[in-house]
Amino acid sequence: MTIIWTSISAFLIFETILLFLILLPLPFDLNVILARATSRVLKSGKYFFRFLALFLAYHLADSIWSMYKHSTAPDGNANAQNISNYYITKFRTERNCYMTGFSLVVLGLILLVEPLVRDNKRKEIKLQENKVR
Repeated sequence: MTIIWTSISAFLIFETILLFLILLPLPFDLNVILARATSRVLKSGKYFFRFLALFLAYHLADSIWSMYKHSTAPDGNANAQNISNYYITKFRTERNCYMTGFSLVVLGLILLVEPLVRDNKRKEIKLQENKVR
């Protein structure tokens, strides 16, 4: 794997962990701290996440193009080495396509779910303050 696909893979792992932490029913205080930290990161890195989404979309298009380019199977006269290289290349292009596509989907989920969780925590805090009074 090249450094680009390794970085996309690492980002996908980071996104998945972050999404699970956002949705995990943690203790109230820990969940509030996590929601605030995530909110700050997403607000301060708004342009970074837009750039990242464009970066992922470009590499998704590139991997789809590579899949199309390598979609023709070798003819019947090809030797075993060419057939093996074809299947290896096909596997890599499909892996890259699925990895970038899933990374884009998870990024979209984080950007959609985080405000909902933040608003929910804000309402829980108000509810607890009203109970105390």
